[in-house]
Amino acid sequence: MPTAANDLVLALRDGAVLALLICTYVMVVFRINPRLFLRQYPKTVRDAVSPNTPPERALIFALGTGLFLLLGAGIYLSQRLAFSDNPTLTFKTLWLRGFLVATVFNLADWLLLDELWLGQIRPRWAVMPGAEHVAHGFERARHLRGFVLGFVPSAVFAASGAWAVLRGY
Repeated sequence: MPTAANDLVLALRDGAVLALLICTYVMVVFRINPRLFLRQYPKTVRDAVSPNTPPERALIFALGTGLFLLLGAGIYLSQRLAFSDNPTLTFKTLWLRGFLVATVFNLADWLLLDELWLGQIRPRWAVMPGAEHVAHGFERARHLRGFVLGFVPSAVFAASGAWAVLRGY
């Protein structure tokens, strides 16, 4: 039977793998077309360029759906693996594992993508096309708020995964 310390290490590992996958997904999409992240830019930048077109909005929805599916699948698989190693795990324990896995991703998104990559490194290709003349300030409070708000879907996905695992799905 796995120990609590081993379970924690495995959950952190699963979270790191999930963070790597999703952060790579986001950065590839961002690199291909920064306009798909227009909503994430400061208001001064959003005001300097045209709003997203209907095809861009449809693509944003599709890519966002893919991101949430990847997040949900990663959480579920981590919970499923834990349960297969220890079928006596409770809903609470599975939920906590799923929430931890999601939080590792959420933390990587905030600290690595937002704060480090976009806040400090600021690659040239991240400058919004058509708004090169506008200061692309970085709103730390907004990104911190996004991190905190990320706890809600993390909790929901963790609960859904725990429920599915315990039901045998």
